[in-house]
Amino acid sequence: MFRIRCIFIVLLFGFFIIGGPHTQSLPVTMDNQAFAQTSSSSPSLDLSGKAPLFDPDRIAAAEGRIWRAYYEKNLQRVGLELIDLLVGQFHLSPTDAFAVAVDLSSAVQAFQTTRSDYEAQVLPGLKSAYGRLKVLTNGTWDAEKAAQAELEWWVKRRTPGHNSPEEVGRSIAKLYKTLYGRSNANIDRAGHLRAKAARIRDTNRDWPTVDKLLQESYRVLIRGIDDSRTKERGSSMSDFRP
Repeated sequence: MFRIRCIFIVLLFGFFIIGGPHTQSLPVTMDNQAFAQTSSSSPSLDLSGKAPLFDPDRIAAAEGRIWRAYYEKNLQRVGLELIDLLVGQFHLSPTDAFAVAVDLSSAVQAFQTTRSDYEAQVLPGLKSAYGRLKVLTNGTWDAEKAAQAELEWWVKRRTPGHNSPEEVGRSIAKLYKTLYGRSNANIDRAGHLRAKAARIRDTNRDWPTVDKLLQESYRVLIRGIDDSRTKERGSSMSDFRP
């Protein structure tokens, strides 16, 4: 469950700002019919304690759809897709999901209008969003550190000389480390692949290539998380003495 929570947080936040300084903000209002459709199509909370099956290909496809909707200027579709992810995968209520989206939108709007003093202008919205998600999903990350790691790669995306996929990818991997509490070569590669997908999206919108890179990125990310957990379990067993 922890893995699923973190991946959807990365997807949620990464969409908004991965476009750099031209990113538009999520509309914080939507018509009642659209909101009702989101609510009625969402599954109820599973109290069995069983984590839902996580499919990295579905996550990649969702991010690709959101990016396309953004470039089509269909921001209501973007909002509905994001809220549907929060409701369907985090099992948040539509109201809570909407509140998280509003927090994030405030950070994005602040980022659009400033070129300095990011910590004062942008960080509060990010911290609020990460803090709200932490409470709603029983997360374990440090909300302020996660917000700072998020902001770091937002700023790099718009800073000449620091906006290469390699450098942005390192910052995305740093965010993953903050959320998961672990790092390895696969997690680092996942960050680079996602940054590379964003660069291609920005330059020529070669969607088949973007989709392929996103799919590979999330597959590699999950391998990295699972590899770390396997090593941790092996280390614990080696320390056991009957």
